[in-house]
Amino acid sequence: MTKASRPEDFPIFGSLGVEAASRMFTIRIIISPSAIMEAIERVEKRRVYFHVFYNGCKMGELNETALLCYWILKLHPFSFPGMDSDVINAKIALCLFTDTVVGYVQDNYGKSASVSPQFLKDVYYSFRFRELSKEAIMLYSAAWAWHKPHLPFITYPHFF
Repeated sequence: MTKASRPEDFPIFGSLGVEAASRMFTIRIIISPSAIMEAIERVEKRRVYFHVFYNGCKMGELNETALLCYWILKLHPFSFPGMDSDVINAKIALCLFTDTVVGYVQDNYGKSASVSPQFLKDVYYSFRFRELSKEAIMLYSAAWAWHKPHLPFITYPHFF
C-alpha cells in the first residue's frame, strides 16, 4: 500500500460550526425591492390585459413565469458584488424558467422534462445576449413544455 492510500495518513476532520459554515456558503445577492415590485406589477398588468382582451382567458403559469423572466432580464433587480448584473440576472431568470417548465411538465403530464446542457447554454446565451421580446420567451417556454420526447424539434440546418 502506498503512503497516500493508508487511512492513518488522512487528516482528521473536526466538525464545522454553524457560524463558519454560514460565512463560507452564504451568497449575498442584493435585491432591489422597487425593481422586483415593478416586475410583479407589470406581470399583473399583463394578466389583466389577457383577461380583458381575450374574453376572460387566463395567462397560465408558463406565460406568467416567462413575463417575470423578461422583466428580470430588463430591470436587473438582482446584483452580486464582483459580478456583472446581467450575468446574475440571466442566471436567476434561467433557474426560474427551467424550474417552472420542469414543474409544469411533471404536474400536467406526469413526466420528467429533460434538460440537456446544450439547451441550458442556448437559453442562457439568449437571455444574456439576444433581444428577446416578452412573446418570444412565452413561446420558448410553451414550446419546451409541450415538446413530446418522441418527436424531436424540427431543425433546418441548411437554412441557417
